[in-house]
Amino acid sequence: MNTSSINMEKSLNEKFEMGDWARGHYERVKDKPGFIAASLSIDITEQLYVRMKELGLSQRELARRIGRSQPYVCKLLNDGSNMTLLTLVKLVQALEMKVEMPVLKPVGKSTATTKSKRPKAAKTAVVKP
Repeated sequence: MNTSSINMEKSLNEKFEMGDWARGHYERVKDKPGFIAASLSIDITEQLYVRMKELGLSQRELARRIGRSQPYVCKLLNDGSNMTLLTLVKLVQALEMKVEMPVLKPVGKSTATTKSKRPKAAKTAVVKP
């Protein structure tokens, strides 16, 4: 189970008491790419909305800050549009936040022992003010 699935399951458990059907359905979809992507999108969008509220920022003002239209920002935040990483960074910076690198981990047993030549990434996957 990935971090996003764990966070989604925790969030669902806090908000709803899932019946047998819902629990069974969740168990079938929790590791599917579409569900994981939707969970990440919801988590990120929620963080952006919370920050907009903290700053008293409208969609129109956020759009102005990133050089786009208000309908474009509305679409990104409301219909689950798949935004590029560049767009995410622009939104985050416009909201006076920063992105910390997500943690990507191997699943199951791994026998690979090669060392990466790339620098280590931060160990969180949260967008913070």
